[in-house]
Amino acid sequence: MARHRPAAEGGYQRGEETRARIIEAAMRLFAAHGFDGASTRDIAREANVNAPALQYYFDNKEGVYLACIEYFVERAWAMLQDVVAAAEGLLARPDV
Repeated sequence: MARHRPAAEGGYQRGEETRARIIEAAMRLFAAHGFDGASTRDIAREANVNAPALQYYFDNKEGVYLACIEYFVERAWAMLQDVVAAAEGLLARPDV
């Protein structure tokens, strides 16, 4: 299983930016070509990083893919958490 090394381990903002660029590029390529059709070289080229950067941050293509899923879920939850909390609050009321 991939380590999904956060850039924070290195403590550099630049690392976080690089990691984010890789995820954004990978999401575009996975959406356009699927997992099998998007190569790590294509992802690196699209993110404007060298290929070893993908291995450093994500271990392999599966690690990049999992990071994309995590990113998507985090963004979706950020958009929905207030609505979910409100719904849970209503459901917890004894008079409803």
